[in-house]
Amino acid sequence: MAMEFVACPEACKARLACGHACTRTCHVKSDPDHEMYTCEKPCRKLKKDCSFTAEENNEDHLCKKKCYETCDVCKVEVMKKRQNCIHSQKVPCHVDVNTILCRKNCARLLPCNHHCKKKCHEPCGDCVMLVVKKIPDCNHKVKVPCNKFLDSSMCKAECQRVMSCGHPCQSLCGEPCDPENCNHLMNYADYSPCGHKIALPCKIYQAIRSGDKVDLRVLLKHCKAACKARLECGHECAGTCAACWQGRLHAPCQQRCDKLSICGHVYGTHTTHCCTRARARRAGRAARTRPASSAATSSASADTCTGRTLLTAAHEHVRGVLAGLPARALPAALRQAQHLRTRMQGAV
Repeated sequence: MAMEFVACPEACKARLACGHACTRTCHVKSDPDHEMYTCEKPCRKLKKDCSFTAEENNEDHLCKKKCYETCDVCKVEVMKKRQNCIHSQKVPCHVDVNTILCRKNCARLLPCNHHCKKKCHEPCGDCVMLVVKKIPDCNHKVKVPCNKFLDSSMCKAECQRVMSCGHPCQSLCGEPCDPENCNHLMNYADYSPCGHKIALPCKIYQAIRSGDKVDLRVLLKHCKAACKARLECGHECAGTCAACWQGRLHAPCQQRCDKLSICGHVYGTHTTHCCTRARARRAGRAARTRPASSAATSSASADTCTGRTLLTAAHEHVRGVLAGLPARALPAALRQAQHLRTRMQGAV
């Protein structure tokens, strides 16, 4: 009589490699080594590449799949401490924080005792902190970046050296002293051709003492004596002997004009110049001799304004031309300039 196989009703209870117990009944005749068994229980392992080590509060790091399924990579954001600096950074749990460049401010102390101002991943050095340093040659102090080496050419202070001519240098300390370009004023022993005592720059004074010939116009140019000539407007000229070409070509009067205009009002304002108003009065008298009309009045006003501008421009132009002429041509040129100025004043 053949015997039939009867399945054992007892639970298997074998412990699987995942740690769970087998949920089948006794199966000694079917896959007894659990090589084909699939564990359906929830996975309670840490996710793949998880670096979280605490046993508490690790719920977010545990795998949520079933036991037989492949665990996901742990992407929970965690704060990790770097090994090569003092900074920490929040990164996904599976990432090695030391493989990421640290972009926080560097906190290392440099040899100069200043904190590095670069980013943490950059090499330290090149301190740019502004500090006060002494320039070796002159001992003047200057504020420069800490990493900058100083030399005398960087000094922007006033030079305190005395030149070979006996005068203090007027250049910057970082520039070479040049006694041949000294502009310190010195009293000239002789009189200028205009009859006044003058003070000459040291470089011209030394040239005269060494026997060099100096153009007389150079002496006249440095005469600072007051002109004090009485102008046509009645005011005293406020220019200097040199500025007025020794009284031959006066600059326009800059005094305040207090004379009456053709309407009976006083011209005087703080911005009104006497010679400007004198030309305006002449233009007004000329306008009264013409037929009265609004167009003629408007034209006279415009001509007066334009004439004032032209006269000032012509005066400056003549001064520039005269400065470039040789000495023997000056008398004739000055007579022509005076004649031209008189004609322009009459026209304005």
